[in-house]
Amino acid sequence: MNALARVLGKGDSPADWRNRVQDLQSKRDALAARLQGAVDSRKANAFPAAEGDAEAQKALDRATAREYELQQDLRSQDDAIASARERLAEAEQREREATVAREVAVLRRKAERRLAAAKRAEDALRAFAEAVQEAGDLAAEIRVEVPQLAQRHGLQKPESWAMENLMPGAVAVRLRNTVCALRASSWLDVRAPTFRYDLSADFADGERRAHDAVLDGLPGGRGR
Repeated sequence: MNALARVLGKGDSPADWRNRVQDLQSKRDALAARLQGAVDSRKANAFPAAEGDAEAQKALDRATAREYELQQDLRSQDDAIASARERLAEAEQREREATVAREVAVLRRKAERRLAAAKRAEDALRAFAEAVQEAGDLAAEIRVEVPQLAQRHGLQKPESWAMENLMPGAVAVRLRNTVCALRASSWLDVRAPTFRYDLSADFADGERRAHDAVLDGLPGGRGR
């Protein structure tokens, strides 16, 4: 079993692979030190062996064989380190991709919530436009019908009668102030690029006339 095979089957995170690379490198350093010892022994016994020293010759043979064996182990260890570093790079790439995927998922959820909020706002604005239109239409009808009613039944001060009986003062003031505040703040003309709903376009001629009708139909409205 080679050096890399012994570490396979463990964790696959970048941290795991960094630990494996470090472990393989430590083992390589130990092999390199043992190889250097074999080289030193070979060199030390080379001359005595050449001079005919039998013991030196045996030591030389052992050192030479050991040196060759350790050189092969060192090459295998270098191959294992190279492979482990490749797998480390792959693990780091997977981690980067997973991080990006998580961040994109968070942004996607925010985008979905943003679209949902925009849709709720659009629905509310459309309902608001319809309510303003209805209020304007009713105000216009009231302006026509109150004088007619006063004439039929001899009512005095029809405007005061209408204010007391058809539109309680507090409600009238609150509605008038709300509409005036919205118009004064230019909120009705703000474009909303987040959901491409142009309120100023939707509140075109008819709707704006309805706004004016609401203001005209309220006690204390324009021109009163």
